[in-house]
Amino acid sequence: MEFLVRLEDKPDKPGKGAVSKKGDFITYKPNGWSWGTNERKHYGIVRIDCTEKEANIMCEPETALVLGMTVVKKYRKQTYDVDANIPIKTLNTWNDISKYSSIFIAQSSGVLTMEKI
Repeated sequence: MEFLVRLEDKPDKPGKGAVSKKGDFITYKPNGWSWGTNERKHYGIVRIDCTEKEANIMCEPETALVLGMTVVKKYRKQTYDVDANIPIKTLNTWNDISKYSSIFIAQSSGVLTMEKI
């Protein structure tokens, strides 16, 4: 599966709930997906060897029950370690509109955890 990954923190907006942070999985699509210019310019595109069920789990928010209501505490339960997996030179040039995102490959067997990503 291919994932859009946030490459930098999105600013917090008080009262607006959880916002995505560096390393958060935004969404996923099958390998070979035709990502748009916005996705290629503003996000990392990362290929991870996993099933759709595992990809869905990776994109789940962290929630809590507060006064009988479910609230999102964190945009995603799991994150991708951008600093450990993407070279700084690539991060520094990623937002150049003339460039396309590279795809980085991480291998896995079974359900993914942050340690395996």
